[in-house]
Amino acid sequence: MVALNVAMHGGGRTIAECLTEVLPRLREAAACTAAGRFGRVRLPGGRLRGR
Repeated sequence: MVALNVAMHGGGRTIAECLTEVLPRLREAAACTAAGRFGRVRLPGGRLRGR
């Protein structure tokens, strides 16, 4: 947490900003791999492919 505070006071791009951007993508990727393991892939259109 100290690194976060230092980065936030350092100005520019903070770690927190990066995390807020990266976390949703990680969650999406995790959901995709989990869905892929069960043989289903969620497409951008909301349709499921596979089985």
